[in-house]
Amino acid sequence: MSFHSLLNSIIDSQSVTKNSLINETGIDRSSFYQILSGKRIPTKDQITSIIRQLDISAADEMALYDAFYLERLGETNYHYLKFTEKCLRVIGSPYIDTNASNNQTPSRSQELQNKLPDNPIDTDQSKAATGTILYHSTDEIICGLTKFLIHASKKENNHLQVSLPFDLSSRIKLFSNIHSLITSGKFQNATISQILHFQTKNSDDITEKLDGFATLLESILTKEPNITYNIYYYSNEQKVSKNSGVLFPFYIITDDASLLLNADANKGCLLTDPSLIGFMRKEFDSVFDHAKPFLSSFSQKELPQFQAKSIPAEEVIFIQKHPGACLMVTDDLVEKYVPEEFKETLKQHFHFMQQMNASEGITLDGIREFARNHVISESGFYVEANTADIINALEQLKSRLDRNLFVLDTEKIPVSDNWAFLLYPDQYALLVPNKELDFIICVSDPDIIQALTYTFHSVDFNDFILDKKYVKHELQKLISENQNRVADSTL
Repeated sequence: MSFHSLLNSIIDSQSVTKNSLINETGIDRSSFYQILSGKRIPTKDQITSIIRQLDISAADEMALYDAFYLERLGETNYHYLKFTEKCLRVIGSPYIDTNASNNQTPSRSQELQNKLPDNPIDTDQSKAATGTILYHSTDEIICGLTKFLIHASKKENNHLQVSLPFDLSSRIKLFSNIHSLITSGKFQNATISQILHFQTKNSDDITEKLDGFATLLESILTKEPNITYNIYYYSNEQKVSKNSGVLFPFYIITDDASLLLNADANKGCLLTDPSLIGFMRKEFDSVFDHAKPFLSSFSQKELPQFQAKSIPAEEVIFIQKHPGACLMVTDDLVEKYVPEEFKETLKQHFHFMQQMNASEGITLDGIREFARNHVISESGFYVEANTADIINALEQLKSRLDRNLFVLDTEKIPVSDNWAFLLYPDQYALLVPNKELDFIICVSDPDIIQALTYTFHSVDFNDFILDKKYVKHELQKLISENQNRVADSTL
């Protein structure tokens, strides 16, 4: 339904009159009726003032805003905005408690799983030929997959190779299975190479890719430091292989087994024949060589090689909970707080970041914790500063609100205490752990980066940012609080 049709429908269901809406909102009568007829798109302030006068549910309010943005931005830019919002929500969400589901009533799939042997590689269930096990339903595949992955997780330095369409990965709960194994500590020292097959018929439609990335990100962010991800993709228009199976074109390979699946995820075949597994590994490598990079991970040791291969960036946008060190720490602070052996390296790094066109999005809670705990931190950098230096830093934050600092409204966009998000517009994005640089996630897919770049450069991103006057007032309160602390200590 179009925005104006939805708005008319909601107004007609209310006891309020159009004349009273015009009077209460202050919108010009002619403009108001043009909005209702679809001849004029309202401003964000106008639609907000209309909604305030209506007694509607949160769902109807969200539907109105969604219809408004879709009509004002166009379908592509609307998807970009919603995608970025979803990604930031995923990054900002606390880790899922994997023990929370342990006491739940078993589902049909869990009951079936309890009946299956623990090791699918050794079982005689549904054996059709030597080294082959058949699964005859989606439930059987899900249960078999769980035990298949548990078996793989017991191997040292295992390499898991996955070639599946994204929707099929979701249907057989592949992401949640890997997620659960990682969070429970069972899946370690593994490399996961995955090829996602996007089946969209229109090459310009990137919705499936954007939705797939946001879902995939959710399963990867609860991580084990010894897991390495290399995720690539291909679309229908790419001719990448002549050897894919007809009955079972999709598969997952471990060191000693391969699980083959049909397109409907209701038939599966588990192979343990070494020669067939070797053939499938060659097939996977052939497809992988022609696929496009989607998402990868690396450790701090590999960071220099990544930086050496990267094109020098002209702009960077930081999103993190607390004020970061990069745009705040001066040479004097480095001299004062940093051990001698790290001083020059950190000075060069901070100088480099401060010379870029850099901006930083942080949170009010992060500023408050910074002001009261007296800690300046960033990934790989942590110092406890004295009160005078914290006061200077808070003054610096206040002045930067007019230049390169914005404070996010965490009621709209949660911000993680565990991850810093860095966007190098039109190039790539990084997710960096706040405590240790042991698991850095890199995204370089052009469509995803275009969506993120559009959103952060769009005026609509201001909807997620707190009012500057309010933030300056809160900063001044924290400055005064610390000045009083200094005064009290001198008495």
